Amino acid sequence: MLEKFQDKLPDMDFPINEKAEGRILVPWEEKLYSNLTADSKSEFHSTCAAALNSAEGIEHVLGGEFIPDWKGDSNVWESYRRTCDPSSQARRLFGSLRAQLKEGQAPISRLADAGVAAETTTEDFMFPESVDDKYDFCDHPWAHYNQGHFFSDWRTIHALYPMFSPAKGVGYSDILIPSHYYFSSTKRYTYGWDPVNMKINDVDDMETPWDEKLDDIFWRGATTGGGSSPPGFLAQYQRHRFIKMTSDQSDVEKTVVFADPPGTNNFVSADVPISQLNEDMMDVAFTKAVGCTQYPGGCDGMRKDHRFADAVPLGENWRHKYLIDVDGMGYSARLFALVRSTL
Repeated sequence: MLEKFQDKLPDMDFPINEKAEGRILVPWEEKLYSNLTADSKSEFHSTCAAALNSAEGIEHVLGGEFIPDWKGDSNVWESYRRTCDPSSQARRLFGSLRAQLKEGQAPISRLADAGVAAETTTEDFMFPESVDDKYDFCDHPWAHYNQGHFFSDWRTIHALYPMFSPAKGVGYSDILIPSHYYFSSTKRYTYGWDPVNMKINDVDDMETPWDEKLDDIFWRGATTGGGSSPPGFLAQYQRHRFIKMTSDQSDVEKTVVFADPPGTNNFVSADVPISQLNEDMMDVAFTKAVGCTQYPGGCDGMRKDHRFADAVPLGENWRHKYLIDVDGMGYSARLFALVRSTL
């Protein structure tokens, strides 16, 4: 990224976040009073002043040792909600869950303890007409239980610091840069990558014409849907909920509306079991269980609740008409490859 103008830069170090989620979460009060100086004797004022002088390193900014992970001491959500306005629901809501899971202890389900059945759904699956990319977790704190990056074990930084990160959500103060996956070509994430000639072809060798593609919905990936600090929420992360829905083998019926004959305006409806719909329309599975010991029921519970299959090459995606891209904690490494398939 810097090659074109690196000769114009002085000798300098760039703090780059290697993780897929943001790291800089500055409390609302500190952002409001960011012009305070170290002339004040208060600890609060000194912290803000230190944030303005990052040249001396992260420990100078924080006023002490930087510990890279939480180690059971608070979590991302507790830091995130401090970035919210004091009048917001997230700040007014009292809730503090710390990691209690010890080695050898059975995984727990916070949702089950709260009387929430993660495996039940009450509404038909529907595609939204638009995407709310400015969703406010400060006003809707309950929604953070479905987002894995709020449970990452990598400690956030509570002061302004010039951290370059490949992904961040609303409320984070990282400096956003493209992921290294978008610059370093690999056979796993780059469309048209030719490993023999070390170049990117306009058309991938495994590309398939539209008329020859399978008429189904396809996804493969690992269970990297988020962290687990505190434990007990893995079952509600995006990837896990998606795979669980598409792995449903129940006889519960859903009403399907379709054109009969195909291509006409004559629409009819039929009640079809979910198990048949998933078998006919979905080719979705996890390929690797990451962090399964933290799942309620452990690794056996995760494999029981979700479909698992062998990993496939990136080109397998081009054999299917409908491709799903589900983020993990942050950015999607394969997004650019998926949108480049045009046949």
